[in-house]
Amino acid sequence: MNYYELLEIPYTATTNDVIKAFRAKAKIYHPDSNNPLSNQEHFIKIYEAYKVLTDEKQRNIYDIKINIKKHKIYDEDIKKEHENFVNKAKTEGQRFSKEKFINLIKNSSRNFFGVIFLLLTELIKGLIILFVKVVFIMTLITIIYHLGYLILSTH
Repeated sequence: MNYYELLEIPYTATTNDVIKAFRAKAKIYHPDSNNPLSNQEHFIKIYEAYKVLTDEKQRNIYDIKINIKKHKIYDEDIKKEHENFVNKAKTEGQRFSKEKFINLIKNSSRNFFGVIFLLLTELIKGLIILFVKVVFIMTLITIIYHLGYLILSTH
């Protein structure tokens, strides 16, 4: 069980959400409470989750460890890269092109979505080539079939 599940909060929870969730859980599980559910070991885990998730640096490290990517940050990074590219192209008088933007994404080692985009474009290109080959073969088969029909019907 990860810290987010332990505190029953979403991955996008703010620091205030973490604090509220911790306080609610602490009332239940604190060893000094008169609650029959109180449990020192569980409280220690909750406190540990609270300490990590309220410290931005520790939270980022923890998120990376459990492979949680904050999509908002990645979306902002992609948007900034695109804006920087467009501005650079405008100031240098270069023509904006899809290929240049793809190269920008390709050269960005920290951009996971750029790699996925490139893989998908290669896959689509491969599928299109396969489709063209299948259509070509089907056309040849159809031509051969009709030629055979014509040859047989004339005899």
